[in-house]
Amino acid sequence: MQSYLFEFSQSEVCRYHLYQGDGNDCGPYSIAMAVNLYHRMPRFVLGQDVARWMNHYPLLARIPDWATMPWGVPFTLRNHFGIPAHLSIWASESDLRYNLNLNRIALVITGWRRKRLVIGGHISVLYAYDLNRFGQRRGGYAFLDPAAGDCLTWISAVKFRSLWRFFGRLLVTLGR
Repeated sequence: MQSYLFEFSQSEVCRYHLYQGDGNDCGPYSIAMAVNLYHRMPRFVLGQDVARWMNHYPLLARIPDWATMPWGVPFTLRNHFGIPAHLSIWASESDLRYNLNLNRIALVITGWRRKRLVIGGHISVLYAYDLNRFGQRRGGYAFLDPAAGDCLTWISAVKFRSLWRFFGRLLVTLGR
């Protein structure tokens, strides 16, 4: 079983990838990628513009030039872009696959590791699930990751579960 976001091939979805560089702007860049995917217009919105707008939001949505709070993601999508969005706490992997099968854009909020230590949160856009990606029946997920220079980042389901659980399996879905 393999599920992809929309009908986009890997080469098509890579047109939507935005690289945040050395900054700590995974939230704004992931929001920009999600908005662009939602409207099916690559580079319609740029991550640095979303970061600049979010720096003027209430402190509860984003700490300027540093961190996006989980509730700041749907807040920005709804209030700045008019896109229906919902934050789920303790979502399941079934929820991830359900959203992929419905072609619904989903952003996941995971822990961020340096070596073995989880040092903060990270936001990226879910793109695919592949049951056999890391060996027979082990599975893996692919993300449009703003912290990665490459378009898609694959991570084993085992490692993903560990990082996702650290922040309460947070999931933001776009649409109704």
